[in-house]
Amino acid sequence: MSILWVFIILNFFAGDIHELGRPGMLEQMMSGTIDGGVVAEMLMTRQRRSRH
Repeated sequence: MSILWVFIILNFFAGDIHELGRPGMLEQMMSGTIDGGVVAEMLMTRQRRSRH
């Protein structure tokens, strides 16, 4: 089962690296809007909310 997770994670990394090669993708990532969709800052920084 852990080999499956490794395979999935490596596919995510390969997809991200492949997307960075597209013209204009880095600028879209930096602006927070990718192909017209807004990416929330919380997703990019992976911040956790404190539980009280």
